[in-house]
Amino acid sequence: MHRFFVPPSCIGPSAVELAAPMAHQIANVLRLRPGEHICVLDNSGWEVEVELVAVAKELARGRVVRRRLVASEPAVKITLYQGMLKADRFEFALQKCTELGAVGFVPLITARTVLSAVGDIDDRRAQRWRRIAIEAAEQAGRGRLPVIHPAVVFQSACEEAAGLSLIPWEEEHGTGLRQVLRERFAPEAGRGRPFAVNLFVGPEGGFTAAEVDLARRHGITPVTMGPRILRAETAAAVATAAVLYEAGELGG
Repeated sequence: MHRFFVPPSCIGPSAVELAAPMAHQIANVLRLRPGEHICVLDNSGWEVEVELVAVAKELARGRVVRRRLVASEPAVKITLYQGMLKADRFEFALQKCTELGAVGFVPLITARTVLSAVGDIDDRRAQRWRRIAIEAAEQAGRGRLPVIHPAVVFQSACEEAAGLSLIPWEEEHGTGLRQVLRERFAPEAGRGRPFAVNLFVGPEGGFTAAEVDLARRHGITPVTMGPRILRAETAAAVATAAVLYEAGELGG
């Protein structure tokens, strides 16, 4: 069943109306017809199953069949503090971590951030990021969209991060990501299990030693992800998946 995030105003008590360009997608791209069912979401965590009753490129109408709470959102809330990357690489991290279940993205300006990457952050880029997140969330069956925050400098991010905060770093050789996560998410941890996890992932070239020292002073734990050096966008997805696995959110 095709899924669409829509403004709350589109969903009434018993009927749904979808204007262009969504109606165009339904009618001309997906070629859906009256009688077929879709699912619409208003970013509240609820999904509404709808039977289409009229389909045209300017307006599609449907009848509400049922409402249900989306069960796919992870209990642990992951925010990715991602060092700015070249456009396609940052978008890859955004797409894949949205699919996995991250609830927030914070673009980071770091010592090794390429200045041109920062210059690319304008309204058009922000809108593109939002479209990528919406499409990824729809594809993955999520009930909420991640929040894409404005870019911040590294020090400010360290000061604002609350909850369990980890910074994968290739120069860390003592404390492993799995070690920290298993200690915090073990059954015996009880009420000490983290509600939120912040992941700090560097740009191309990684974090500097001074940045990692600053992070450590703010309670952010440097961790190793193993002997292989991963691209930043790969590290973001792997670290997100690792948190979800240890929290019991992957694999049933």
